[in-house]
Amino acid sequence: MGAPVRIADALMTRLAVPVTGDDLLGPFLDRRPGRPAGPLPEPRNLAFASGLDDWIIGGSFKAGPTLVHRQDYSATAADGVATLCSAVPEPYGNAFLGQAFTADGYRGATVTFGAEIHAEDVADQAELWLHVVTRDRSKSVEEHGPAVTGRRDWTRQEVTGQVPEDAELTRFGLTLTGAGRIRLRNAELIRVG
Repeated sequence: MGAPVRIADALMTRLAVPVTGDDLLGPFLDRRPGRPAGPLPEPRNLAFASGLDDWIIGGSFKAGPTLVHRQDYSATAADGVATLCSAVPEPYGNAFLGQAFTADGYRGATVTFGAEIHAEDVADQAELWLHVVTRDRSKSVEEHGPAVTGRRDWTRQEVTGQVPEDAELTRFGLTLTGAGRIRLRNAELIRVG
């Protein structure tokens, strides 16, 4: 149609995929079509080979009292590393980068979510987490790894939890509260037993 397409800078920063060379379509031809909404059957894209595909970006900043805070945090992924960071000096609430999947293949087992993390100027805290939702919500399991603040070079972190027999959903990820930048690489979810 010859009409210009305009996209907000914040959206481009969050979702853009850099392409080098003249072939603008080639890098996207092998991408799989979008998946149906809802939890995954298994964790996917833990190496961030497909950017942030299958990862969820959320947190209390999206539920702020006004829409003005919806851009307070951002997440990107490149070269096997995901980055979750504040986009303003004093962000509202917290943000997480995580996945949710059905607990069918993990019931009765112990699971460990582990990854290497790198922190820069984390004012409040960042942490790995694991949350298992059960049919009886009062028996749900929520575990948190050690809190990270300030600056930290690449360090392996883990969080472990039991998946009860009545588990419906398992979620895991990384949370950032307050200003700063946290990076995640070599993520894995290990089933024991």
